[in-house]
Amino acid sequence: MTSIRFWDGKEWERHCLSILRLHHGAHELHEVPDRHGGDLGLEAFSADGCAYQCYAAEEPLPTSVLYEKQRDKLTTDVSKLREKHKELIKLLGSVRLKRYGFMVHRHDSHKLVQHGKSKAAEVRAWNLEFIADDFDIVVMTDEAFPRERSSLLGIPVPQMRIEPEETESVASWRDQHGHLLATIDAKLSVILKSPVGRLRYSDELIRAYLVGENRLSQMRDRYPDQWQAASICRANKESYLVLEYSSTVAQPTARDVTDIAVDLAHELVAAVPAIDEGLAKEIAWSSIADWLMRCPLDFFGEENAA
Repeated sequence: MTSIRFWDGKEWERHCLSILRLHHGAHELHEVPDRHGGDLGLEAFSADGCAYQCYAAEEPLPTSVLYEKQRDKLTTDVSKLREKHKELIKLLGSVRLKRYGFMVHRHDSHKLVQHGKSKAAEVRAWNLEFIADDFDIVVMTDEAFPRERSSLLGIPVPQMRIEPEETESVASWRDQHGHLLATIDAKLSVILKSPVGRLRYSDELIRAYLVGENRLSQMRDRYPDQWQAASICRANKESYLVLEYSSTVAQPTARDVTDIAVDLAHELVAAVPAIDEGLAKEIAWSSIADWLMRCPLDFFGEENAA
């Protein structure tokens, strides 16, 4: 099932404008702020006649309700082309609008395309001087700009805002996952001989696992592109654990585990610049705990190292 990102309206607008700047170039895109003089129904327009309006409905929504909200938003904003035509003549200058891109965060209904075609015909019938004869309305998501969207992942944008949330308690998790605890304890017995030390260490691993999984869940909902990049980075690291960190070390220690976590945190920051060091560390230690439970990460004592 495809994850749906919950966008804030202004956040979606900023995201779309960042994509459009890359697509058209800073010198060809004119942004249209609405703080002074009101909303003209456009977020931006380009020198070659493309206009854009961005809209992200507040999720979660069933498809039918999402369509209705998007339909009503498009109707309202397109009507401003006629209502605000005097201001738009001054704004656009010699530019004639050929395409009106309605950028939505999720596009699940063909009815929205049909509605756009109907509204485009209305606009052409108004005979406004800044509307081209072949004016059309195109419904799109950011997937229409794959290169630009991918490029944003490599730009050190402001760090992702992921607020701490309450997680399941370590004690509660222990009560429900005895078999996984046994696996962790068996592995830790190779590097930590003290039962008391193992208990403290495993408690911290479980805590790190719960925190990291919580952060990843938030990333999946709010920053799916970054979440996907981080997931690929983790999967790649898992694939090479045995090769990069030999499982035949005669005397493995907790330091070996830390080295893997530190390396993964650095790789996450490199792969996803929007992840700060603190978040990368949480995800890295959560990954360590996950690998110890599922067995991609293992240790062998001196007696098994031959």
